[in-house]
Amino acid sequence: GKTDLSISLLGLGGFHQVEVTQDTINAVVERYLAADGNYVETATGYGNGASETKLGRALQGHREQIILASKAQGRTREATWKELNESLERLQTDHLDVWFFHNIGNEDHLDAVTAPDGALAAFEQAKGEGLVRHIGVSSHWPMMYMKAAERLPVDVVLIWGNYLDFCNFPEIPGTILPALREQYIGILFMKPLADGFLYRSPRLAIRYTMAQDVDCLVSGFNSIEMLEEDLAACCDPIPITDTEIASILREAPELGNY
Repeated sequence: GKTDLSISLLGLGGFHQVEVTQDTINAVVERYLAADGNYVETATGYGNGASETKLGRALQGHREQIILASKAQGRTREATWKELNESLERLQTDHLDVWFFHNIGNEDHLDAVTAPDGALAAFEQAKGEGLVRHIGVSSHWPMMYMKAAERLPVDVVLIWGNYLDFCNFPEIPGTILPALREQYIGILFMKPLADGFLYRSPRLAIRYTMAQDVDCLVSGFNSIEMLEEDLAACCDPIPITDTEIASILREAPELGNY
C-alpha cells in the first residue's frame, strides 16, 4: 500500500500461539525468521494478552528484523491507550509498526471509535508520539472495510482471504479489494485456511490466496510442521495459473457441489 514497509509474503499470526507452549513458539519464531519472514501480528484480546507475552519473549533480540503489529479492541480513548501501553510492555518494544482497530463489526463500532473520546483519538496520539507507525483495521464483516476506510485514517487492512470465504462473500474480491487498492491501502489476508476448514488442502489454499494480489497472508501456524507446509507453498517456484485456480474451485473437497 502507501506505507514504506517491505513485507514478507508469509506473516506469522498470533492467535494460535495461546494454544502451545513457549518452547514451541520459540522454535516456530526462530524457523520463521530464518526463512526471512518479517511480519508478526497479534492482539491484546488473544488469550487476554498471553499471545503478546509469549511472542514478546520469543522475539527478544530480533525486534529490528520484524514488522510488529498488534490490535486494540477498546472503543474509548482511555481504554485503547491502556491497551497500547500493555501491548508495548508485553511485546517488550517501544513502538508498533502497525496498530489495528480490532474487529470493527458494525456502524456502532465506527461511531464509538470516531467519537470525541473514542479510540481514534488514542490512535492519532500514538502515531503523533511515534509509538505507532501505521494504522490498520480488521473486521469480520466484509462491507465494514469500505465504511472504515471512509471514516478512519487507514493504511492497512486485515481481511479474510481464502476460496471458502471468497465463494461465500464474492464482494470481497469483486468490490472491496479493488476499492481498497485504488486508495493504496495495504492488503493483509487472514485465515488463508479459513479457520482450519481447508485443512485437507493447505498447499492449494495458500497458492490460491497468493494469486489474489495480496501483500501478505497471515497464517496461524503453531507448529514447525504447519510452518514448513506454509513455507513450501509460498516458496513454490512454479507460479499458479488460471487453470489451476479454476481447478481448485471446481474440485475443492471443502466446497462440495457449491
